[in-house]
Amino acid sequence: MSPQNIIVNGGFESGSLEPWVSSFVFVTQQYTNSGSFAAVLDGGQNVDYLAQYASPIVPGNSYTLTLYMAKASILPAPPVQIQLLFLTADFQSVGRSTFLIVPTESIPFAELDNWRATTVATDVAPEGAAQIFLLINTLPDPGSTDILVDDVSVTAVGTGPTGPTGATGATGP
Repeated sequence: MSPQNIIVNGGFESGSLEPWVSSFVFVTQQYTNSGSFAAVLDGGQNVDYLAQYASPIVPGNSYTLTLYMAKASILPAPPVQIQLLFLTADFQSVGRSTFLIVPTESIPFAELDNWRATTVATDVAPEGAAQIFLLINTLPDPGSTDILVDDVSVTAVGTGPTGPTGATGATGP
């Protein structure tokens, strides 16, 4: 059984951004890594972001984020940052967060059917963690192109904390 993706609408196949929270982001059918839709973070002079609270998570597990990115034209890509934060049920930060800066020159042109796969592993979710906050954002860069994001997933790695030791069995022959 494959691990469950706790991101909802990570492929944007609903044709909308729901339940993502976003600014300067829209859905397109022009370029996709798979399926019919992808999200577009508008390049240029704005801070664009795409964010989601993902749950349930299990303290003691680590998590892997996988997403695919491409740029919409031959213009330079803007700086892209990805953050994963562990939060309690009442949205308080707990434990260490994961932060990644994606090198702009590593983001390929979507028209060539070439997307960058990005995979990031978190630390182990600390006690009290109930959800992950995922934030994907671009930084202002006049003259930069749009960034496409598709097939976003966050899956658990590991089986949670170790339980108590069981009873010792009879000695064998």
